[in-house]
Amino acid sequence: MNQSERAAFLKERLTGIGGSEAAGVCRASRWENKSPVAIYLDKLGEGTELPDNVRMRIGRKFENPLLEMYEEDTGLTLSENPGLIRHRKYPFLLAHVDGLVEGSHIVEIKMITSPHHDEWATIEEGKEWYARGDIPEDYYYQIQHYLMVTGLEEAHLYAYIASFDPIRLYKFKRNNLFILKMRAAEIDFWNNHVQKKIPPVNMTKEETLLLWPKPEEKKLKAADVEVCLEINMLKETKAQMKELKAKEKQIIDVITTSIGSTEGLQDDEGRTLVTWKENSRGSRTLRVAN
Repeated sequence: MNQSERAAFLKERLTGIGGSEAAGVCRASRWENKSPVAIYLDKLGEGTELPDNVRMRIGRKFENPLLEMYEEDTGLTLSENPGLIRHRKYPFLLAHVDGLVEGSHIVEIKMITSPHHDEWATIEEGKEWYARGDIPEDYYYQIQHYLMVTGLEEAHLYAYIASFDPIRLYKFKRNNLFILKMRAAEIDFWNNHVQKKIPPVNMTKEETLLLWPKPEEKKLKAADVEVCLEINMLKETKAQMKELKAKEKQIIDVITTSIGSTEGLQDDEGRTLVTWKENSRGSRTLRVAN
């Protein structure tokens, strides 16, 4: 995708809800830039676009080679990419799939360079279908959103996870109950928030800052009973954290003085308990073995 194609793609995204936004609209995404308020502001053209980074560029560069490898590994032939697909009944529900086997299934490419390897289930021999908890939540929403828009029954997620071999192929079936709930949330978000220009309720500090980066009124607001309880809990939590930080330092001091000039400690059976090795910056990093 060149710069002009990417610009057109970003413009199209303003006309509806795409697969990468499905989890965020349903308040199921862990990413701050995918919260309901953040997506709402994006659709109104008031959001802050994330700067293009190395991971994003790598993902785009390797998408086509990985699609070719998918064809080689599966023996299937991908159709010509249809570009933007709109739901037949709800045209604001969008899909921009990586690959498509006409009349059969969608193909989604993922190139994972983040450290969250444990969120991806290992491929089991003889296991054909995978479930919601086998991949990160955002991606499960994305593929089910694409199945909803395209009307297809099956999705293949072809994922290269850095430092792991081979590339993993996950197959998912259409989850109609999941889609029913997701679609209702997306329709409500688009019709009752984006179209009416009424922001979703802010439920996190980050969402509140998006709506009010600076206070509008120079006065204090009366706190209700529930918030007063939360304030007291915050005070208690901060005090506990202070004690825990002090305790942590004491423990680290004991461990590191015991390690001394060596690189770590082991138990009686030779299993590594903790290491304190020199890192690439020339300082020592303390790591506790799993």
